[in-house]
Amino acid sequence: MSAPRVSVIMPLYNTMKYVAEAIDSILSQTLADFELIVVDNGSTDGGREYAVALSDKRIRVITESVRGPGAATNAGIATSRAELVAMMDSDDIAHPDRLRLQADFMDAHPEVVLLGTRFAFRVGSETVSVPPQPREHEQIRRALMQKRPVICNSSTMARMKTVRAVGCHHGCGPGHDFDYFLRMSYAGKVYNLPTLLQYVRLHRESISVLRMMDANKAHAYGLACAAARANAVCEPTEGEFTQRWSERSMFARAAEYADCKALVLYREAVFKRAQHQWLGSVTTMAFAAMLNPLRTAWHLKRRLRLC
Repeated sequence: MSAPRVSVIMPLYNTMKYVAEAIDSILSQTLADFELIVVDNGSTDGGREYAVALSDKRIRVITESVRGPGAATNAGIATSRAELVAMMDSDDIAHPDRLRLQADFMDAHPEVVLLGTRFAFRVGSETVSVPPQPREHEQIRRALMQKRPVICNSSTMARMKTVRAVGCHHGCGPGHDFDYFLRMSYAGKVYNLPTLLQYVRLHRESISVLRMMDANKAHAYGLACAAARANAVCEPTEGEFTQRWSERSMFARAAEYADCKALVLYREAVFKRAQHQWLGSVTTMAFAAMLNPLRTAWHLKRRLRLC
């Protein structure tokens, strides 16, 4: 069989409630030349069986041991056949034109190695807008170095040769994509399309909500590795970094807790906004702002397109 134009990787772990809509959004793409690799990561809710039962020949289902979404992504990369690889979470929804627009952009801009898109949150049946991310390479890299995750992993398309050259995803758990973004940003140009092409499912059971502190640690580890590379020294092992992380001052620990709590409150404000609980949403956002005014100011600047 000839290689498809795009390989789409979808890690799957207990999202049966949403996976049918996620898979259908890929099968309905206006770009038809792709393969969808569903990587079951130990699902127990029937999601794997559902994917296996689908008759579309573009779908392949592989099984990965329960080691987290980063390891599942790497397993998908290992078996991919295309020169372009797109990520897709099993509870998200892709716009029908997403793969076509991204692949065409990558063909027209060979210097770009990683391409995200604008996204919005989907809470139940409601769509909640998100401030636009920075678009240009230098803006994105500057934001990443400030520990701002301004690329939506589930919206990305990348060049397979570059993904493999940087070692794929080095982490396994929440926040594993942040280090990957940093590595890709030094391997070539990264860019965000301003077009809304991805709908990110936000629900209270999602990993991004339940394990915010783990994700925050992963972001800090990615920055530590980037700093080591910039200074031409060995990157810290995860064990070495964890030891340093555990020896932080009480002030640093308190600041990190406040940052994570602010993020949780921000997500909760989004839930309330989707449910038209306007007063509750504003109040919750105000508490988030008090816990981390710098992050709130950054969100406002994005909303006003000042960064």
